[in-house]
Amino acid sequence: MLAFAVVRIRKAKFVSALSFHQLEAVRQLGVCATADAIAAANVRLRNEGFCNGSIQCLTANVAHLPPVMGYAVTARIQCSAPPSTHHHYVDRLDWLNYLLTLPQPRIVVMEDADPREPGAGAYWDLPRAQLHARLGCQAVVTNGSVREVAEIGALGLPIFAAGTAVSRAYAHIVEFGIPVHVAGLNVKPGDLIQADRDGVQSVPLELVPELPRLAAENRLSRQRLLAACRDPQSSVQSLLETLKDLP
Repeated sequence: MLAFAVVRIRKAKFVSALSFHQLEAVRQLGVCATADAIAAANVRLRNEGFCNGSIQCLTANVAHLPPVMGYAVTARIQCSAPPSTHHHYVDRLDWLNYLLTLPQPRIVVMEDADPREPGAGAYWDLPRAQLHARLGCQAVVTNGSVREVAEIGALGLPIFAAGTAVSRAYAHIVEFGIPVHVAGLNVKPGDLIQADRDGVQSVPLELVPELPRLAAENRLSRQRLLAACRDPQSSVQSLLETLKDLP
């Protein structure tokens, strides 16, 4: 008999009230402009809500990586321990069924919680990337590993990961639909995630309608400062005054 990982299933109750146009307006801002807009709203500490530099997009040319945005589909994996019987773990259809309970667009946020060595095996390879892209996933965020990065890059699915691994080892899902912690970011199912070449962050759902306006105000402040820096008549005092308007 095959050995299966123990999986806790929690039915997703999240229902998005945001329109495609609202999401698209924020996605196009990029993570830095969105982060500044969130900071201007003063709804969370400025050292919270984003992944640290331990993960990078490994499957795309970052110079040409457009911003992506989606609702978090969460899971926790382990890689180092073999099953008690058989040679490997099998993929779980209940994970895929759960994924489909959350609205599109989707971003998979997967915590490698291996107690021995996170990233020892790569859950993400070309077949799984292809499958999840087909099911409406816009990107993957994980503190684990990925393999077949060139092939996934050709597919066009951005995977933000801590590194690469040549083997899947014993990568398998142990839980899904639960809060996870990836590279300094706490994520719950249904959280709104935005990512681009500069990194990954969560976006407060309630702020989405206001973020384009806040970003536009910040952009004007930046433009005033840049113009003042180019003006040879600007004094140091005037530059400092302009700097105060930045978020």
